[in-house]
Amino acid sequence: MPSQKDEDKKDATQSGWSQFTAQKVKMVSEFRIFKEMSEIRQTETDKGKYAEALFKKWLEQFLPAKYGVTSGYIISQRDSFSPKNALKGKLRHYDVIIYNRMESPILWTEISPDHSQSGSNRAIPAEYVHSVLEVKSTCNATTIADAFKKLNELAPFLLKTDAPDEPYKHHILPNFYMGMVFFELPKSAQKNLELLNKLMPANLLRGFSGGIILSGENLEQRNTGRFYYLSGNEPLSLAKTPGRTLAFTGGDIWSDSKETSPGIHTACMFGWSLNNFSLFAFELIGIMNGTYRPGFISSTHGLSFMLEPK
Repeated sequence: MPSQKDEDKKDATQSGWSQFTAQKVKMVSEFRIFKEMSEIRQTETDKGKYAEALFKKWLEQFLPAKYGVTSGYIISQRDSFSPKNALKGKLRHYDVIIYNRMESPILWTEISPDHSQSGSNRAIPAEYVHSVLEVKSTCNATTIADAFKKLNELAPFLLKTDAPDEPYKHHILPNFYMGMVFFELPKSAQKNLELLNKLMPANLLRGFSGGIILSGENLEQRNTGRFYYLSGNEPLSLAKTPGRTLAFTGGDIWSDSKETSPGIHTACMFGWSLNNFSLFAFELIGIMNGTYRPGFISSTHGLSFMLEPK
């Protein structure tokens, strides 16, 4: 049994507030309890909806009051000039939309069958949208493809940005974050390094920043998996080191790179860390606020470091 002296030394070398990451652990725990209780009678869609509701609840508590969080639809002013027949089938639903709560009108609201606000779908004008997130219960090749398919539907809103003095804006805001959130990487998928190549988008749309995996089966619950994109002059190959899996915690691993512009190669970087949940959360705020600086940490809130004992 460790002595009190050993425990004090352990506490002295860990910095930061663990309570921030504890919120993520609580989210994952609630999801796993729901998953276990519904293993026999619920469908995968139900687990996905529950994961979505948990993540929206956390965002509502975390984000500054100027941001609203909803599921629903993104509407362009150009639709006013489209025949109704042309609009049929055009309405696309998104798991999480973060918008300017202070200035955006709500074009319409669809109440869920249980009449709860958390289950409501709202229609938000494109020019007030700051972020779109696709939330999936499990990370695998199918859910990754589904998430990319949904996010790629945003392409018409991202072709350009509107001038500040444009009276009839119809594009998504310049300060825009688009990404994916997976609640769990199952053990069955952890040996599949090819998932890193699946996380490489066919086209890097404006605002796409990657995303997070909140937990890994049988992995340390406080760690979060984070994937992002790094560009350079040299091509990279999938890191197929013998014995290496997606559960590797010794640093970032990467996908095969793609030449995204002449002489520029981009790869998907992936790793697990105690700090990744905070890095994701404050990068999201930094991008939406317009204060994000590539290559710099957006905030030290929620971060934890190993300090030398005094």
